[in-house]
Parts: sequence; C-alpha cells; structure tokens
Amino acid sequence: MGFHYRDGAGGLEDYLCRRGLDADAPAVHLLLQDLNLGAVDGRDVVRRLRQEHELGALPIVMFTQVWSETTVRSCYQAGANAVMIKPVGFHQFVESIQSLTRFWFQTAALVHEPGTE
Repeated sequence: MGFHYRDGAGGLEDYLCRRGLDADAPAVHLLLQDLNLGAVDGRDVVRRLRQEHELGALPIVMFTQVWSETTVRSCYQAGANAVMIKPVGFHQFVESIQSLTRFWFQTAALVHEPGTE
C-alpha cells in the first residue's frame, strides 16, 4: 500500500473499513496494536476504532513491553480483546505470533461483519 495519510488514525480507520483510497483493500480479521506508538497511545487508537460500527467485531490484540495490572486493565477498558507482552528475542516473538495466529484463526469462534469474509 503506497498511500500516505496526514492523520494516521484516520488512515487506519479508512483502511480497516475499506473506504476512500482503501476501498479495494483486503478485509482485516485481526489487528495487532502496539500500546506505545510514540506520540499516540495505542489505547486511544483502539477507542477510536471501537467507535466505528464496521469494526465492532474486529479482534484487537494489544502489545506492550511491560506488564502491569493497571496497563492491562486499561487496554481491556479501551476495547482490546487480548493483551500480549512483547517477547524480547526474535525467535520468541515469532513463536508468540504463530501461537496468537493459531488461536485467533483456528481456535477462537469469530464473527465477521457482512462482506468481510
């Protein structure tokens, strides 16, 4: 995708909802959202995405580097479906993503919005 947006969150919403320049984008069935995005808090992104009707059933997994009960609770309150601690090593990260993918796409029962299959 070679599109650039001034508003990163707005661009993400357009992509996930397949609007505007992203009308032909493939459907997204799982979003991995980093908690710390520099100037933007990942929880704010999740809150904003949860306001979009088309994204109500989209599973969102938040990534964070440090576990704290307060942080995890705030991620769930923002609308995340799961919170995952980022592994330090590359191989552990790959294993975590593989495990996460198996769970969401092979084990979990998901509801897709019409037209996103």
